[in-house]
Amino acid sequence: MEIVLASYYGRDFDNIFKLLVKKLKCKFPIKLRTLNQIEIDKINKNILQCDESVYAICVTEHNIKNNKITKAIIYIVRKLPKLFAEHLLLHELAHLIQKGGDKSPHGYRWGEAYAKVYNIYIGKDIRKK
Repeated sequence: MEIVLASYYGRDFDNIFKLLVKKLKCKFPIKLRTLNQIEIDKINKNILQCDESVYAICVTEHNIKNNKITKAIIYIVRKLPKLFAEHLLLHELAHLIQKGGDKSPHGYRWGEAYAKVYNIYIGKDIRKK
């Protein structure tokens, strides 16, 4: 599996990303990119423009036949506090591993996925103290 890192937040951040992807056993390549600003319409024309600031987003490509994810890119805005960026990473990874859809993008299935990601994040002591 190919992992492309965003070194803006440093080696510790990249190591957290690598370990999470490994422990989650994602079956598709995930790239991590940082941008000065996320302009939704330039990243994915299918996502509606919103008035709120967007600090992170994941964009996926799917297999047409079975609708399974074939690759993903997580975008995170630069110049955020590092801990905030880490939690955005957890949030977006949860979207990638959630099973099935919810009526809300942050429904109970996403919550279960976030709990799994978060437990790896804290339970395996991957953050340096």
